[in-house]
Amino acid sequence: MTDNTELKRLAEASSPYTEVSSEIEVWDQHSGYRLSSESDVEFMNAANPAAILALIAENEQFRVDRANAMDDACLIAGERDQLKAEVEALRAQLSKSPSVGFDWDAETTAMRKDAGRYRWLNSQRSKVWKEIADVPMNETDQFIDAAMSKETGHD
Repeated sequence: MTDNTELKRLAEASSPYTEVSSEIEVWDQHSGYRLSSESDVEFMNAANPAAILALIAENEQFRVDRANAMDDACLIAGERDQLKAEVEALRAQLSKSPSVGFDWDAETTAMRKDAGRYRWLNSQRSKVWKEIADVPMNETDQFIDAAMSKETGHD
């Protein structure tokens, strides 16, 4: 990271100006070249103390924002890892569950058929009660299915 402390101190200590005149001649003491060309004057006007301080402030804000983003990224990574662990635990639990591979459609169909038998038996109670009382328990469903089929004409 660049330490802008000295540049900031110099910019704050320098007197504010609005524009450098093209009449000023600036010489480089090391090379002896004249530095006051038109582009040099434009640069000096753009690189005034206020602009330098604004750039330093923007740079400092970017550093704060980057640090906050890094903190957020670490938190998110931690949450992601926790969620991954929870998913794996749920997968392990699900793989041990007896309902894995369970045919819910077949179970629903069977329950609907049982509900239909119950409703039919309840509506026919007075007619078939004596007959069904003599049917062995393991043949009750077949008896009711046959009676329902005769009634609807689906022999």
